[in-house]
Amino acid sequence: MTADYLKRYQAWRRGEDDRTMSEAGLAPQGIGEAIDAVLAGFARYEKLRRLSPREYQSLWLQSINGDVSFDDLVDKL
Repeated sequence: MTADYLKRYQAWRRGEDDRTMSEAGLAPQGIGEAIDAVLAGFARYEKLRRLSPREYQSLWLQSINGDVSFDDLVDKL
């Protein structure tokens, strides 16, 4: 959803879509939320890159055996 939303926004911004923002289903709030989601994904990726295989496995097993998602566990690092 996030990547698709940002791709549609980029197409609109570059003039590839002649509709208005609202006609194209875009809104400033949605664009901001999509950017925030991408930035959170980048931050999560950077944290994962620094983990050893054993640490990664430990987080993965915690997420499988618990009520906390893998992403939430990584975010808490």
